[in-house]
Amino acid sequence: YGYLARSWDDFLYNNDEMLALVAAGNSGGGNTFASVGEPATAKNIISVGASNSFGDDLSRGMLGPSHVASFSSKGKTRDQRSKPDVIAPGHYILSAGARPDKKGECDPSDGKVPDAGGNRDGLLSISGTSMATPVTAGTAAIIRQYFLEGYYPSGEKNKTDARIPSGALLKAVLMNGAQYMTGVDNGWSVFPSVPYDDIQNFGRISLIDSLSLSDKTNLEAIVDEYELDGGVSQIYNVTIQGSCSSLNILSATLVWTDPPGANGCTSCVLNDLDLKIEKYGANGEIVNTFYPNGLSRPDDRNNAERVRLDGRIGDAHEGLVKKNDTFGIIVKANNLVTNSQKYALVITGCYGGKANILDISSSVFTNSTRSMSEMRHISPLLRYFLPMYAYSLLSFFG
Repeated sequence: YGYLARSWDDFLYNNDEMLALVAAGNSGGGNTFASVGEPATAKNIISVGASNSFGDDLSRGMLGPSHVASFSSKGKTRDQRSKPDVIAPGHYILSAGARPDKKGECDPSDGKVPDAGGNRDGLLSISGTSMATPVTAGTAAIIRQYFLEGYYPSGEKNKTDARIPSGALLKAVLMNGAQYMTGVDNGWSVFPSVPYDDIQNFGRISLIDSLSLSDKTNLEAIVDEYELDGGVSQIYNVTIQGSCSSLNILSATLVWTDPPGANGCTSCVLNDLDLKIEKYGANGEIVNTFYPNGLSRPDDRNNAERVRLDGRIGDAHEGLVKKNDTFGIIVKANNLVTNSQKYALVITGCYGGKANILDISSSVFTNSTRSMSEMRHISPLLRYFLPMYAYSLLSFFG
């Protein structure tokens, strides 16, 4: 955490409607950890790692988009924060390829795009976390449009609900909806990765799991932007209801824009907020408490925290989230260096809604996001081809 990271954090802390995204770097090859470069180590930005792409954007032998690209830089930071924050496709990405030696270059006249890693006329296929970052930035821009056009809370466009979201809210929405990944595609082998590790952290970005849109997404969302004084807690109570696709999933993500730390700090988060989820019994008693980022205690290192309870069959929390269950999502200002701290909170689940009408059974991610323990029971040949299934192209504002 040096001058560049501190400069980004200072700017974003003083301009909290802004969100900056930075490529994590391409130094993670050979399972090299602590390889995320500055300023991607900043607290208030989104640090983006790269996953494999899909279909024609894969070269021979590559696994699919539920695998982290081998080169994608890995955490932790020197002060032990988790980076990168999220993962997006970046190996390979087809885009415009300017040719300085030619004027008026455009798409190939025969309609054939270049192979993965190649170029033809005005098109170029290239890899890197610098490809994954604009993919994520474009996704964040859609989320910003969602709030500016008043899609929250109804899931339909409504000018009277328009709001200007903070950068922390955009970051929270992206990170809350991010999905688990299988591992690192090293070509000769798959290196295992689990959520909140130093490889995928919150996982791959997914709009369908991030925003609530009428009949088009898997969830309903509760969003809040609030400011807490030191030592004060805010509680959000939810009851699981309805028939939406997320009936057995409850996810909450807390993000705050932290004051800039000192160059070379060893404990860089200055305002420590804590997130936890409590499950209540029939008489309102606490029967379970869940902490963020895969921990069994509060997280005092990071300024982005998520608790995800997946109660579907086969998950570690099987049966934990079901209809009529009541939960409390609690945010506490545990230790502040300032008088108060603003935060953004996103809670997604099923609170009385209905299933979406989109058929996503052929999604490339439907089967390729299985856990490593599940994947071990599948034949090697099938394990290779699972990630290659065609995915659904979802239109959010059509």
